[in-house]
Amino acid sequence: MPETKEYELLQRPTGTVKGVTARRAALLSRCGVATLWDALTFFPYRYEDYSKILRPDQVKEGGEALVYGKVVSVKAEKTFKKRLKLVKVLIENSGGTAQGVWFNQPWIADKFEVGKKVLFHGVCHGAFAGCLQMTNPDVIYLDDDFHPDNYEGKKLPVYHTTEGLTQGVLRTVMGSLISEALPSFREYLPEDELRKFALKDISESVKLLHDPNKAGEEEIAKARRRLIVDEFFALQVGNVLTKKVMQKENYEAHHLVPGKLIVDFLNKLPFKLTKDQLSVLSEIKNDMLASRPMHRLLQGDVGSGKTVVAA
Repeated sequence: MPETKEYELLQRPTGTVKGVTARRAALLSRCGVATLWDALTFFPYRYEDYSKILRPDQVKEGGEALVYGKVVSVKAEKTFKKRLKLVKVLIENSGGTAQGVWFNQPWIADKFEVGKKVLFHGVCHGAFAGCLQMTNPDVIYLDDDFHPDNYEGKKLPVYHTTEGLTQGVLRTVMGSLISEALPSFREYLPEDELRKFALKDISESVKLLHDPNKAGEEEIAKARRRLIVDEFFALQVGNVLTKKVMQKENYEAHHLVPGKLIVDFLNKLPFKLTKDQLSVLSEIKNDMLASRPMHRLLQGDVGSGKTVVAA
């Protein structure tokens, strides 16, 4: 981005944003997020689907699911020879039962109360004795008046994180950073170009990737495509600027007009160059004789004669 007022605002350290303590700022820095600009471009690597509640009998083995039920029992056990401490929490609803299992986290048992409503989210490992099994599921504790029909879920982003920074805290902090940064991050392409190439607004794309809410895969794909196009555009602009700088440099190499060596080489080939090959050869010759460095990509299909032209 050019060094505008908006650019300067996006260079603010994360610790200057309300709710981001010095400790959290240090942990964010470990993840490569030191400024508001870093936060904008620190995209989730996947999403967890909290958009739809399933009954235990609707869940497929190995699938990710959000399961609702009332707590039926809470058990703290030890395995054979007491090597592992287990917490098993059984929940039940009209669609059957599901059991969450936690290893070596005995304090988990204190977070549950029989009769209370909860949501389990995680990967399901099939049913054992007719009960759906979930290992280390994430838990959402619900109010007593909760009803599944009134549930409005969403997709939640999952970021690469570091020790001491949980996904829950990271999501909250990232939400604050993105809200602070987005007003200074505006679209720079003309509307005609956006329509021509069917591109989403870049600010909207960044917001959607960090907070997909109920967005479908198609919308998320469009947002990702916009960011990919943006990367290629920036790369191409960089290449063009580099070329312009190179062309302004004092060029001291001087090549002679192609002579007998080239003619002898072409005459010894067991074939004649095609019209296109001769045309490219002529362009390269003109580049070599020019007073500026050559900046050229020789492109062609396999077997099209790139090597002989380059030679």
